[in-house]
Amino acid sequence: MKLFDAFSKAGYHTTIITTFGVDFSAYEQIVLPRLNQAGSTNNLLLADERMLGLSLIDGISRPKSAGQRYSVLGVPSNDLGVFHPKMVLQLGRSSGRLLLASANMTASGLVGNLEIVGEVVFDGNMPEAAQILCSALAFLSRFIEKKSIAGKQVEWAAARTPWLLERSQHAHVVDTGGARMLGLLTSDQDESIGRQFVRLVGRRRVQRLIVASPYWDKDLSSLRVIKQVLNPRKTSLLIQKNRGLFPVHRLSSKDKLSVHNIDLVSTENAGRFAHAKIFIAETDEVDCLLFGSANCTEAALGLGTRGALNHEASIYKELPRGEAVRILGLGKVLSQELEIDEIAPYKEEEKIPLAEMEGRLAGRMEMHGDVLHWWLPHCVDLGDFELSFTDRDGRSVGIEYALIAESSGYLRFKCTGTENPMFAHAVSGDTTYAPIIIVTAAKIRNEQHRIVTKFGKSVVDEFQQNYSRPGLWLLDVIQRIERYEAQENQGVEREVRTQSVKGATSNTGGKKLSYEEFVAAQKSNISSQSLGESLLRHSGLESVRAILNVIIGRTELQQEEDGDDAESLDFSTGDDEPEDDNSLEKNENFNSNEQITSTTVGNNAAEKKVDQHKARDSQKAILKAVEKFSSGIADKIYTDGTLSIVELVRLRALIMVILDSGCRDSVCLTQSNNDYASGVLPSKGESGWKEVAGRLLYPFFRAASSDSPWISYVAAEYRESEAPVDVVETIYQCIWTICAMFCARDDDGMALGRSDTRMNVVRAIYFQAAWFSGLERDEMISTFRSHSEHFGEKLGVDHFELIEFHQDCARKFWPAIEKLSE
Repeated sequence: MKLFDAFSKAGYHTTIITTFGVDFSAYEQIVLPRLNQAGSTNNLLLADERMLGLSLIDGISRPKSAGQRYSVLGVPSNDLGVFHPKMVLQLGRSSGRLLLASANMTASGLVGNLEIVGEVVFDGNMPEAAQILCSALAFLSRFIEKKSIAGKQVEWAAARTPWLLERSQHAHVVDTGGARMLGLLTSDQDESIGRQFVRLVGRRRVQRLIVASPYWDKDLSSLRVIKQVLNPRKTSLLIQKNRGLFPVHRLSSKDKLSVHNIDLVSTENAGRFAHAKIFIAETDEVDCLLFGSANCTEAALGLGTRGALNHEASIYKELPRGEAVRILGLGKVLSQELEIDEIAPYKEEEKIPLAEMEGRLAGRMEMHGDVLHWWLPHCVDLGDFELSFTDRDGRSVGIEYALIAESSGYLRFKCTGTENPMFAHAVSGDTTYAPIIIVTAAKIRNEQHRIVTKFGKSVVDEFQQNYSRPGLWLLDVIQRIERYEAQENQGVEREVRTQSVKGATSNTGGKKLSYEEFVAAQKSNISSQSLGESLLRHSGLESVRAILNVIIGRTELQQEEDGDDAESLDFSTGDDEPEDDNSLEKNENFNSNEQITSTTVGNNAAEKKVDQHKARDSQKAILKAVEKFSSGIADKIYTDGTLSIVELVRLRALIMVILDSGCRDSVCLTQSNNDYASGVLPSKGESGWKEVAGRLLYPFFRAASSDSPWISYVAAEYRESEAPVDVVETIYQCIWTICAMFCARDDDGMALGRSDTRMNVVRAIYFQAAWFSGLERDEMISTFRSHSEHFGEKLGVDHFELIEFHQDCARKFWPAIEKLSE
C-alpha cells in the first residue's frame, strides 16, 4: 500500500493522524486535499510538541491552513522520551479503519522512504476490528484535552459514529478466528510494547526471529533481551549496510545471528531510507508479526531496566506460517547474508535539538469568537511578555489584546482587530518563542460541515440550470436537502437545532431560554443588537439562503463572528400581544371586499387560451403550496410541539414566490405577458397576492383566539446580544411584505384600507419582530430597498411611500415596546 493513496478512500467523516516529525507542506498538499475530496472534513493532526516547534520556528515550512481547516496539537513527553506513534484513525457513520505505519507525516515518509503500513478495517462484518478501533481512539484521547477544540472534534466524531458508541467495551487484542490474534499494542498499557509482544508469542517454539529497524540501542541491549526471552533457533537482522546506523562493532560470535541488506527487497527501493520497523517471530504454528512505530530500542520497546520512554503504537498480527516473509517480500533479502566487513562502521546520528527546543515552546492557543485562550507550557513563567500576530503568509495582523482572566498556566484575552490571525508570536526578555498556531473554533466548525454544504450547493446548482426565476422549485430544494441531512444526522443532535428545551443548559456552555426569558434579556439593547452568524451556516440550506439573497440583489448582511462563550438562546413564545382582538379569525382578511376576481382574455384565440391555462395552473400550484405549508406547520406543532429554523427558510422562500408571482392588475396577467412564472396572482381577490401573503403572515405572527403565533414554536439558538442573520433576513422580508401590502396600488390606483383590525396584525408583526432585529437598522432599510427594486414596480409599490409607512408604524408601535423594556 502506498500511504499517500490511502487517504483517498471515502466513507469517513473524521481523520486523526499522529506523527513524530511533521512537514506541513506534505500534509496540506498531499494528505488534506485527498481527505477533503473523500469526505473527511473533521481532521486532527497530533505531533511531538518539540518537533512541532522546530517545524514552525524556521519560518519556511509553516502551514497555510493549520488551525483553520484542521486542528494541530503538540503532544508533550518527558525529557528523555518522545511522542512517536504513527497512526491514522478514520471514523465514518458505518465504517472505520486504523492505518498503523512506521512513516511520519513528512514528504519522505509519504513518498520517499521504505516504510511499512497496515490497516484494520471495520465495515460491519468484523466486530473484532471495531474493538481495536475503539482501543485506538481511547489511546489517542489520552493526549487530547476534552474541553479543547480538538476534544470537541473527537466528541463530534463519536456522535456521528454509532457503531463506536455501541461498543463501550474495547479490547487491545482480539481473536480473529482460528486462534489467530490481532492486537493494538500501545505504550499506555501496564506492559511495554516489547513485553506485550513476547507475552503474545508465548511459549511457542520460535524457529526464526527477524528484526528490521532503522535505529538500535548502541549496545543492542533490546535485541539481546528479545533473543533471550524468545530463544529462537535463528535470528536475522535487516539493515541498510551503507547507512552506518547499525552498531556493528557490538556484534560478537556469541550472538549467533545473520545480517541482511534490506535494500534488496526491491530494485526500485535501492537508495531509499529503510524506515520500516518489523519484528517477526516464526513459530511452528504461526508467524507472530509486530510492526509500527517502535524501533528496536529500549526507549520504544521497554525491555530494559529503565522501561519504555516513548509514546509508541504497533500492530500485532498472527499469520499462517511463512506468510509474513512472503507478504512483505523479504525472501530475496533473507537469501543473501552480509559479511561483517561489508557493513559500514557505526556513526552516531546528529541529535535533534529537542532539549533546546523545550525552552522555546510557548504552549497552545485557541480563538473563540473574539476571545483568545492561551495555555502555557508546564513550569514555564514567561514573565513580562509581548504578543504579535501574523497571517498565513507571515504578514503582520493588527490585533489589540486585553487580559480578562488569569490562572495558573492559563491566560484569556479580549481581542479586537479586522481579521483573524493564524500565528501568535511571544517574546519575553531575550527569548523569542516558537510561533503558536491559533486554532479557531468557528473555522473548524465550518470545515466540519463543509461537505453537507457542498451537497446543498450541488442541489441548488442543479435546479438553477433549469429555472431562471424564484419559484416553487425552491421548496423542492429545501425538502431534498432536509431529507439528505436528516439521513446523514440520524441519531445525532443537529447543528440546525430542531428541539427547544426550556431551562436546559447547552453542551457548549451557552443556555437555552424561552421566548419570555429571551425578551427579558434583550430589553436593554433592543436597538443595538448585533448580527450573529447564520443558524444555517452548517447546513446545505445555507445555499438556499444565498440564492434568496441573490434574487433580490444582495450578498450578505454584515456578521460578527460568534464565540463559544456566548449565551445560546431559544425563542419559544406565548402571545405577547396584549390586545385580544380576534376579528381576523372571523373571515376577516386582507382582501378588498367589494372586488371580485375575474380573468379577462383578449381575442388572440389559441395562444391566449394556452397562456390563461398555464397561468391558472401556476396560480393553483402556489395556492396549494401555501395550503400545504400551513397544514404542515399545524401538524408539526401538534405532533412535535416545536418548529425548526428550516420553517423560516420555507416561509421566506414561499413569500418570495408570492411576491414574484404577484402583479398590480386586478386580474391575472395573461393577456399581455408570456412570462408564465410571473403575474399569476392579481392584486385583489381570494387568489390575490396580498390575500395569499396574509394567510402566511397572520398565523405566523399573530395568534388566533387562545392559540400562540407560529413563530412562538420555532426553536433556535441565540447568542447574547446577537440576532442570527438568517432569522433577521426573514423578519425583514416579512416586514417589507406587510408594508407593501398596504402601500401597493392596483391598476386603479387604489391601496389596501388601513382598518384597525388590519393594523393590529401589523402591530403584532412589528411587536414580534422588534426583539429579534430592532426597527431602526440601516440593514433593514437597505434590505427594503433591495425588495422594492426587485418587486416594487410590478406590485405597484413606491419605495418612499413604503419607507414612510414603515417609519409611521415604528413610531406608533415602538413606544409600547420601549415601555416594556423599562
